[in-house]
Amino acid sequence: MSKPIFSETKSHKPYYIIAFIFVVIGAIYFLVFQNDTSNVQKSTESRIVSSNVPTLKTETIVGGLVNVWDIGFLPNGTMLYTERPGRLSAFKDGKSRVIQKVSKVFAEGEGGLLGLAIDTKYSENSNIFVCYDGKVGDKLNVKVKRIKLDYELKVVEDKDIITDIPANESGRHSGCRIRMDNEEHLWVGAGDTASSGISQNHKSLGGKMLRVDRDGKGVEGNMGGDFDPRIFNFGHRNLQGIALFNKPIDGVYGYSAEHGTDVDDEINLLIKGNFGWDPGPGYDENVPMTDLKKYPDAKKAIWSSGDSTIAVSGATLIEGEQWGSYNGALAVAVLKDQKLNIYSIDKGYKVTNLDSILKDFGRLRSVIQGPDGNLFITTDNNKNDKIIKIIPKL
Repeated sequence: MSKPIFSETKSHKPYYIIAFIFVVIGAIYFLVFQNDTSNVQKSTESRIVSSNVPTLKTETIVGGLVNVWDIGFLPNGTMLYTERPGRLSAFKDGKSRVIQKVSKVFAEGEGGLLGLAIDTKYSENSNIFVCYDGKVGDKLNVKVKRIKLDYELKVVEDKDIITDIPANESGRHSGCRIRMDNEEHLWVGAGDTASSGISQNHKSLGGKMLRVDRDGKGVEGNMGGDFDPRIFNFGHRNLQGIALFNKPIDGVYGYSAEHGTDVDDEINLLIKGNFGWDPGPGYDENVPMTDLKKYPDAKKAIWSSGDSTIAVSGATLIEGEQWGSYNGALAVAVLKDQKLNIYSIDKGYKVTNLDSILKDFGRLRSVIQGPDGNLFITTDNNKNDKIIKIIPKL
């Protein structure tokens, strides 16, 4: 009896081995399959996002410009734009014309005729605003000018409303991005003039975000205390972009974009407080953009470029279902790396890179969303600069 039992056991041993091998293979397959399923889900999610990214058509609206810096739209669709040498121009029905050569513009280095903002009540008051480096005699400052236009876009009033933002003779760190919000407040981003002792000085307007009324006076809700009443926040190096919400949310008014040194370009929340730039003494650019050792309560950037800069510039929030997955994102023009960055924004006000587009036009200075829902960008290549319309299609 033992022999048959032994023989039976011997004859089934290969089957046990084979069964064991199948179990091992099955376990490995299960684990691999589970990992593959996870990857497929991620890939599917990625495809869902990417399938909703719009195809972009580009159209040059105006060409042959010189350092076109900013653009804005009047209620009737007329596009205004600034060129750094001092020209303020209008574009309508395929034709462009200069409406003012701003006097006393100091167009050296980064300076010149820069920011442009349209009054949110333009239909009632016909006001626009420009920001520029202006020199009278030996005195150089960054200034903000209010200009009133008639129905033919002729200048009927021209008044400087801010005259005491410090400037550098080289034009370095002029800042000068301006925007008006729906509360009829004018926001002015000022650079630090590449000088120490400016950004943290509560009386100097350099290295600050200003918030003023149409006459250039400070408004309620700014820093207060011993600060100049026009200062909303401080501790900046060279503010370049302002993207405003339609209305503030719990004290957050939007985003600002700022040039770093050799590292750490920043996107910041547009909130009150100290953003921690302090290169003194001697303008030491090896210090952090946000110096938390010196200022523990400084406001941290919500995005930073890290070990190398890309030279972020103008910024705008994208709105409209025609933009697909870009709807609600932050668009930022990029100079050094020559592209338009699109950042997603979560509910916690964190910004993460979503996409980089428009890499064939050189340095991009400004971006704004037009009344037709399309984006408009300006190039800053020192010759044959352009205004380009970006048309999305899903």
